[in-house]
Amino acid sequence: MNAGKYDRALTWLQRSVSKDNTTGQDKQTFTANGTLWGNLKELSASKQLAFGMLNSQATMAIRLRQWPAINPEDRLRDKRFNDLIVIDGISHDHEANELVIYAHKLSEVE
Repeated sequence: MNAGKYDRALTWLQRSVSKDNTTGQDKQTFTANGTLWGNLKELSASKQLAFGMLNSQATMAIRLRQWPAINPEDRLRDKRFNDLIVIDGISHDHEANELVIYAHKLSEVE
């Protein structure tokens, strides 16, 4: 995949957890940690089955050049459509030197 294929700007939202002083509950926050350029492809239903994602909500695969230190609990924001993207899984494509993220858009009910 040449550099021109990385056509989607994504804001990396890094997750951190702190304790709420009042309730003692974990409180998560997502802080912008820079822009990543990737290639976003919608997954067909047959690809979701082929990847064994029956229990996953993954509807897209995002390929990022190199291997940024993204955690599966982090999130991404698509700068083009302002969609919030939840990461379902991460793998490495060693041959293409890419990080592959399987994810879905955050819906109103989540």
